[in-house]
Amino acid sequence: MNDTADWRGPGDSIGVLMWRAANRWQRDVRAALTDHDLTQAQFLLLSALAAFDTTKPAPTQARLAASSGIDVAVVSQGLRQLQRDGLVRRRTGADARARELQLTDKGRARIERAIPDVAAVDAAFFARLGDNRPAFAGAMRALIGLPVRAAAGRRPA
Repeated sequence: MNDTADWRGPGDSIGVLMWRAANRWQRDVRAALTDHDLTQAQFLLLSALAAFDTTKPAPTQARLAASSGIDVAVVSQGLRQLQRDGLVRRRTGADARARELQLTDKGRARIERAIPDVAAVDAAFFARLGDNRPAFAGAMRALIGLPVRAAAGRRPA
């Protein structure tokens, strides 16, 4: 199929539609994070650290970048600001070349207050998908190269 034959303008492009949807979602998330004095990148870093918090060994900057999907340079810059704000602590671990990361009590409290607000944005925004939500999530996972999870109660073919 020749996709360019159906091109009538940017409104027909799946990429443009995805960009517009992402911009709208980001705007809503930014608004929710304003009260928490966090950027979206900081929110992702803190929430990823909170998920790691009970795992051993403690996460490093490289593990945090890999798990969050955020570029290493952005992680480094974000962590510096979170450390200055007293939300994250870096300490020398078993491998002296890699510093271990830990949420401070202040960081844990901040992310625990922010998560419900961002979850509410997600719920409201993606409710528009109705029963298509699992398929949409699977499509997004496929597009970014993550394994697609089987629907609940169904086995992959």
